[in-house]
Amino acid sequence: MNFMKKLITCSECEDDFDLFSDEKKKVGGKINHCPSCATENTVRYAGVASADGKQAQATILKFSSDKDRQSYLRFWQNNSGLHKG
Repeated sequence: MNFMKKLITCSECEDDFDLFSDEKKKVGGKINHCPSCATENTVRYAGVASADGKQAQATILKFSSDKDRQSYLRFWQNNSGLHKG
């Protein structure tokens, strides 16, 4: 549930939108652009710890889409032994 609300006027279309809405969080973009005007090509990153038992090692990966990122993280969590006793 989203209890925070902050209405901002879009600098492109001049409509009011909620900055903390789920839709705005999903599409990203500039803070003063509404979800329909937001055009952002963000590169998604993910950081994963090494699977060899060393806590000090981490790898940062760059993905071309959020779908690719989620797919890799599911695969990594399944095969690295994360959350398995």
